[in-house]
Amino acid sequence: MESTSSTRGVWLLALAAVLLTAWTTIITITHARNHYRPNFGDFSYLQTGSQCLLAGCDPYYADNMNALIALRHEPKPIVFAMSPVYPASTLIILLPFAAMSWPAAAFVFVGLSTILTAGAATWMVLRFRLRIWDPPVLIFAALLYCIPFRDAISFGNPVVPATALTAIAGLLFLRESDVRRTAANTLGWILLGLALSLKPQLAVGPALVFFCRRDTRALALKAAFMAAGLLVLGIASYRLRLGSFHFLESLRWAIGLSVMPEGSSDFANLEAYDFLNIQVTFVKIPHLSRGAVNALAWATTVGLASATAWLASRTKALRQKPWTIIALSLAISLLPVYHRGYDRSTALLLIPAAAEMAASRKVVAWLYCALIALWVANDTLMEHVLRRWRYTAQSPVEDVLFCFLLLASLLWTARQPQRQFEHC
Repeated sequence: MESTSSTRGVWLLALAAVLLTAWTTIITITHARNHYRPNFGDFSYLQTGSQCLLAGCDPYYADNMNALIALRHEPKPIVFAMSPVYPASTLIILLPFAAMSWPAAAFVFVGLSTILTAGAATWMVLRFRLRIWDPPVLIFAALLYCIPFRDAISFGNPVVPATALTAIAGLLFLRESDVRRTAANTLGWILLGLALSLKPQLAVGPALVFFCRRDTRALALKAAFMAAGLLVLGIASYRLRLGSFHFLESLRWAIGLSVMPEGSSDFANLEAYDFLNIQVTFVKIPHLSRGAVNALAWATTVGLASATAWLASRTKALRQKPWTIIALSLAISLLPVYHRGYDRSTALLLIPAAAEMAASRKVVAWLYCALIALWVANDTLMEHVLRRWRYTAQSPVEDVLFCFLLLASLLWTARQPQRQFEHC
C-alpha cells in the first residue's frame, strides 16, 4: 500500500510539473503581449538573422536587419547594434523558423521550449522518484513560477530550450537501464549537439563533464563534432550567400560594442543589477580597476574549477555523483562571463544534484535547494512579497555558496558508501 501511495505521489508531482510549466508560459505570453516589455525581443533578432540567409543580408549588422524587418512589414522590436552576437550555428538551427510569419514563429518557438522543459522536469520527477516533500521541489517551484523563467520565455531567449535539451541528454546518457541504450545514446548526443549549437556557453560545462566520463566520452565528442559541423555549415552558408566573410567582421564589431564600457554586457553599466557574473560583486570594491575585477573573477573561477577537478578525481564523483559535477560545471561557468537574470532558468540542471545530495545528507540538500530557490526567486520575492522595487540586484555570491555546498557533498562521498536515491 505504501509503495502504491508513493508511486501515485510521484505521478501527481510529475503532472504538477507539466501543468505549472504550461500555466507559467501562458501567463508569460499574455504579459509579454500586453505590457511594456519587448515582444520576444531576443528571438526576434535571431529569427531575422536566419532570414538574412534567405534574403542575402548581413546577420550581424543591425541596420541591414532592421531594413529587412521593415521590408517584411513585421511588428518586431528594433535590433540594436550590440545585440546580434550568437554564433552562426544558432542561426542555422533556427532556420526552419525563418519562413514563418511574425509572431507565429515566436509562439511556435516558445511552445517547443515549453514542451521540452515540461518533458525534462517530468522525467526528473519520475527518474529520481521525487515526492512533494523532497528538497528538489523547492527548486521546481521557484524555477517554474518566478521571474527568470518568465523573462526567458517573454524574450524568447534560447536558454530555455538549450537547458531542457542538455537536461534530457544527461538523463539519456546516465540511464541505469540497458534497454534500448544505443537508441537513447544516439538521441542524447544529438540533443546535446543541438544545445551546444543553440547556446554553447550554457551547454559546454555539462558537455565537458560527459567528455571526462569514460562511458560518455564518445557521445560528448559526437555532440561536439555535430556542433562544430553546424557552425562551419553556418559560416559557409552565409559566405556563399553574401560572397565574402565580411559578416564575421560585423560579428566582431557587435561583440566589441557589447563588452566596451557601458555596453550591454559591461559589468559596470546601468543594467548590471541583472547580471549573474561575479564581476558585478567585485566592482563594488573601492578603487579596484577593471583589470583587477576581471582578474579576481577568473581567479575565483579557476579556483573553484580546480577544486572540482581535484575532488572529482579523488572521490570518483564522475561515476558516483555525475549530476553534482554537472551542477558545479554549470554554476562555475556562470561566474566569469556575461550572463543575465533569465539565465537562472538553468536551475533545471541543478535539480538532480539535490537528489544525489539527499541520498547522503538530506539536511544539506534542503539547505542547497533553499539557497538555489532564493537565487532564482530573489527579485520575485522583492516584487510580489516585500512590495519593493522590482529591479533587485542579483547576488553572484549565492552561486559561489552553493558551489561550496556541492564541493562539500563530494567530500562526504569519499567517507560513506553511496546509497540509492529512490526516495530522497
